[in-house]
Amino acid sequence: MSADDRIAEPSRHALGAALDDLHRGLREFAERFALDSGGRPVPPLQAIRAQLSVISIAIAEMRPRALRGYGDLEREAAAAIDESCNRLEQDVRRAQQEAARAHS
Repeated sequence: MSADDRIAEPSRHALGAALDDLHRGLREFAERFALDSGGRPVPPLQAIRAQLSVISIAIAEMRPRALRGYGDLEREAAAAIDESCNRLEQDVRRAQQEAARAHS
């Protein structure tokens, strides 16, 4: 773990408290709406596919057309971002294909 990955003690405590509150809120939500929160284990491939879906959405939201609300991008910057997003999408598709093969 690099020094950049370490969480300072005061922040670690605050982050732990925030995550505890989030977990408590999720449990209360599940109870309020009678949701099964049994915490069944998620099969690894299902977890991987879910993460790949989240990553795919994040990539779409990094594209210049999704960033328009923050202001105009220079043409060169927009092209560079699109190119990088294209490469990331290819990586996601490859990982999805590998996950599909692993499931077979």
